[in-house]
Amino acid sequence: MSSFKLKLLKGLAWRFGYYVSAFILNILIAHYLGASKSGVFYLLLNNLAFVVLVLSVGIDSGIGYFNARKEIGPGQFLSLSFLWVLVAAVILAGIYWAGLYFHFIIASSLTIYGFIYIAFSLLSTFLNAIVFSMGDDKTPSLIFTIVNIILIFLLPGNPLVTKIVSPDLYTKLYLLAAILPAIIFFFILLQRKINFSFTGPGFLLQQKFLRFILQSFLFSLLYTLLLRCDYWVVNYFCSDADLGNYLQTVKLNQLVLLIPALASFTLFPLIVSQVHQQKMVEAKVVTLVKIYFFIGLAICLAVILTGYWMLPVIYGESFSKMYPVFILLSPGILSLAAAYPLNTFFAGKDLIVVNIKAIFFSIIILLLLDFLVIPYYGIYGAALASTAGYGFYFMYLLIKFKKKHPFNIKALFDLRKLIKENHHQFFNIKLQNED
Repeated sequence: MSSFKLKLLKGLAWRFGYYVSAFILNILIAHYLGASKSGVFYLLLNNLAFVVLVLSVGIDSGIGYFNARKEIGPGQFLSLSFLWVLVAAVILAGIYWAGLYFHFIIASSLTIYGFIYIAFSLLSTFLNAIVFSMGDDKTPSLIFTIVNIILIFLLPGNPLVTKIVSPDLYTKLYLLAAILPAIIFFFILLQRKINFSFTGPGFLLQQKFLRFILQSFLFSLLYTLLLRCDYWVVNYFCSDADLGNYLQTVKLNQLVLLIPALASFTLFPLIVSQVHQQKMVEAKVVTLVKIYFFIGLAICLAVILTGYWMLPVIYGESFSKMYPVFILLSPGILSLAAAYPLNTFFAGKDLIVVNIKAIFFSIIILLLLDFLVIPYYGIYGAALASTAGYGFYFMYLLIKFKKKHPFNIKALFDLRKLIKENHHQFFNIKLQNED
């Protein structure tokens, strides 16, 4: 096995370990807090994460891309990271004080902790991009895994801390934990002789840099809205307990996307490389759509067959609505899984505008359906609306792909044909200079 493939597999193993730790932490929090309190807790985290995404304006993507290509030095990106966090903090403080003045924001005891979480999460995002783009895919996963383990230990359900840590204190500690990865990343970069070096902001104004980060930001923003905009609608129309059931089901459904996400992390450079080499990758993309769909289908069926009994045991009796919501969401999640290769293909062809249009129209459909059905059918209606939105996203990309590269759509769902195909050749692509 080449050093490239060995390093890639090790990186995937560490990444998988991080996902496992996050999944365990999520289950324990849900089990301890119950549906109602965990719904409020995760909605808060969702809102804060969305603020971090907006304030990042895609700079983390620019850091990862241009630092990996060695077009801009890591020292400049280190300076930019701290400078932009300060700028973002000023912007956020201005919006907050304006919100208090015009009474559309209510002060809370968690406000300062929210500020700390946003600032250090933003810094961690940037520093993580620097470390990762330097070829180190182990350290970021290891750092975040350690933080998750600490948060698991601090859970009030742990007999060692139950008399010290209350649910309110745990929320504050969870938000403060965002400081830890930022500090570790910073010292790792200093240890690797990456020092502050801001020779001038000229590179920020380069058309290529601005175009890249803005396109990446727009795509990330819309994709996040596609996955999460229904949270706010459910929160408005439904009870906290129903919100908790819905959020946990969405998180569980996203496990179906774990393998496609990990596989895309591995296969993206291969697809992009062959696209740029003018090689025919269309047939391989179609094969990947089949593989992702059937992998997701196997995971969904496994949960459907066991979930009726297992989900209440794992999450607690207050999550009694997770099973039917999971069933209603499954077709939509399968659509997202199958859309990964198409999404990657258009990005590799520098046609990210196709992805952006697909997501934009899907969000409109999802929200329209949300407001029509959630008032009557609650979180079951939300699940159906999400399935419709995700399904449209997949079909839009598929139709756009088929117009340029015709193929038989029925073949996508033929498992016997898939097994007979020599799809293993796709995974044996030899990379030039891979060592």
